[in-house]
Amino acid sequence: MPRIGKYEYPQIAPRVIIEALDKIRESKVTTVAGVAQVLGHKTHNSGGFFAKLAAMNKYYGVIDKRGDAIELTPLGKKIAYPANDNERAEAISEMVLRIPLFRDLFARLGEIYDKSQFFIHLSELAGVERDVAVTESNMIRNLYDEVLPYLRSSTVSKHSIDAVTETVTMQAGQSASIGPCNVPEGMIRIEIFGKSPIMLPDKEHYIDSLIKDLQDHKKELVKGKASEDANPK
Repeated sequence: MPRIGKYEYPQIAPRVIIEALDKIRESKVTTVAGVAQVLGHKTHNSGGFFAKLAAMNKYYGVIDKRGDAIELTPLGKKIAYPANDNERAEAISEMVLRIPLFRDLFARLGEIYDKSQFFIHLSELAGVERDVAVTESNMIRNLYDEVLPYLRSSTVSKHSIDAVTETVTMQAGQSASIGPCNVPEGMIRIEIFGKSPIMLPDKEHYIDSLIKDLQDHKKELVKGKASEDANPK
C-alpha cells in the first residue's frame, strides 16, 4: 500500500469496499477464491484483487482472512446486513475513519476546503516536504473527496456545538483541550498548543489505540534522545 510520511493508506476508495461487501452478501461466498470471482477477478492471485483484499482486511477492517476462509467482521456485517439505513451510514463512517490519513484530513479540513492549499495541509500532517506532498496530493485529494460523502451522510457530519471545553494539563507543560467544541457528533477533538488537532471517534477502542500510539512514539523519542546523549556530535 502507498505511504506518505507517517501515513500508510489504501488506494481503494470506500465505494469499492461497499460494493464488494454487497456482492459478498448476495453471493454468500466464504473463500478467498470465491470472493475474487464475485468481484470480477480471473484469479485470487492478481495484484488488483490482493490490493482490495488488503484494504478490506488491514485498513478498513471489514473482513477477517484465515487461510483461505473469509468472514465479515462485526463492522463489515453492519454494512452488509444493517438494521436500518442509519446503522449502515454510521458503520461506513466508522470504516472510513479507521484510516488515520482520512481521519486527520477531515479533522483539519472538514467538508469545504481550498483545493489549491491541499498540498500544504498534507505536507504538515504527513511531515513531508512540500515538493513530496505536491507529487502525491492529486491522488490523495481525489480519495479524500470520495470519502467526504460518507462522512456527511452520517452522525459525524459537521455541526457546531456550543459547550464548555475541558482543559487538561499535559506533563510537558502544554495544555490540551478535550471536548465537544465545534466537533462532529460522536467524535472527540484533542488540541495541543502549537500542534495540529487530533479528532477520533468517541469510542473506547479508538482512544486505547491512540494511547498506545502515543506511548510507542514516546518510547522512540526516549530511545532517540538516549542515542544522541551517547553519541554527541
